[in-house]
Amino acid sequence: GLAIFGLIFIFFASSKDDFSGIGTILGLSLGVVFEEKIVNFDPKEGTKLKKIFRVIIGFILIFALKEGIKYLFNLINPELLFLHTIRYFILSFFAVAIYPLIFKKIKL
Repeated sequence: GLAIFGLIFIFFASSKDDFSGIGTILGLSLGVVFEEKIVNFDPKEGTKLKKIFRVIIGFILIFALKEGIKYLFNLINPELLFLHTIRYFILSFFAVAIYPLIFKKIKL
């Protein structure tokens, strides 16, 4: 439902914030579905030390991904607003779905 709203709203977007918000909505809504249906990660599992490592590693991964994508998209065309939708979709999907998948696979 929320993803459909995001796709419709893209036709009315006019600012960087609009495109970033749409990407975030799409990434979060699809990421939650992916995580619940495929990953099923339980953040309560693990020792306190493992949880601390997950948070630290997660922040590092998200920051690196955010800056890496920003750098690449600026090389392509910093004025292309639609790239903000893609960037924030990737970031939010990664944070909600891929990040837990990685930690589940490596048992962290």
